[in-house]
Amino acid sequence: MRIRINSFLFFLLLSCTICYAQEQHSGIIKDLPRINAEITKYFLSATKLKSETFPIPVSSFNYELNSEAKTLKERYWIGSEAQAETSISVELFWESPIQGKPSFSTYLELDQESFLAKLSDPFSASFAGGFKMAFPKQERKIVFLEGSERRSIIVILTPVIENSLWGVAICPRHFQEDASQYDVSTLKDTGYSLKKLRFAAKASARGKISTVGHPAYARAAILVSPELNPTSPFEDVSRVADPKVSVIYRPKGDQPLNEVVAGLGRAGIEASLNLTLASGSRRNFKFSSTLQVESVKLETEDSVIIDGIIHPVAGGDCVLIERADAREENYSEALK
Repeated sequence: MRIRINSFLFFLLLSCTICYAQEQHSGIIKDLPRINAEITKYFLSATKLKSETFPIPVSSFNYELNSEAKTLKERYWIGSEAQAETSISVELFWESPIQGKPSFSTYLELDQESFLAKLSDPFSASFAGGFKMAFPKQERKIVFLEGSERRSIIVILTPVIENSLWGVAICPRHFQEDASQYDVSTLKDTGYSLKKLRFAAKASARGKISTVGHPAYARAAILVSPELNPTSPFEDVSRVADPKVSVIYRPKGDQPLNEVVAGLGRAGIEASLNLTLASGSRRNFKFSSTLQVESVKLETEDSVIIDGIIHPVAGGDCVLIERADAREENYSEALK
């Protein structure tokens, strides 16, 4: 059966969608919400930075379509494609309150199964490329990464929740002045505090519509928060029969250094697909990653095993790093 197309309505439909795209002309997301407070509370307790216990939060990562969405997908979108993916990382810049004491940085990547930490000046040259470790499956994991001139850190990893929520704590700690790692000595707070952040991200979005020669609309876009440089072009739009679109995050220049304001910093990136048939039926797909860094305190003494020896870890300043991914897919039918 041939579909009769009202060209005026289709033009109006495309014009409205184009207006939406033009509103995002800079590729910048103006408003970026904080990661849900319940997620933060959970990771504070999971890392044992706080003594309270909180339940595992519910992830907003939507894997399953409901029955209505499945029906619309099968009815209108056979042969179409909508794929998007994002990831985000951060480099932490630490400064000492003691004048003349060298600063340092820590680059962090939180992936699906592993964590990478790279000190700017590690004690051992063998760790110049960073230290990579798997996220624990059940209990938290705590490790000591030694840097030159007492610029060392404690890393506390927690299990990943549904491949979409990550929580890691970083605490600047080193052996007390008159001890070595072979003494059962306390790892003291070195006084370094977080001053600046540099975020980095990866993203892509691609889609297509199979319309058997009928005109349709497709848009792929990548938007970022102001803490990241936008990509150019940030969108790909097609208004033809059987349209195909694709965009990859390729920022121009170095990512900006961001000041830590009130002990908090965060950034986000979003990749999306908007597909519209001439009949008005729509398919929208969105994938986003948010990374949040917050200064906190280790309330009580902890411990870490170094070369088989248990060392106490003093309380004090730490940083909690959280990453939250979100996935949305929805379908709507043309208005009658």
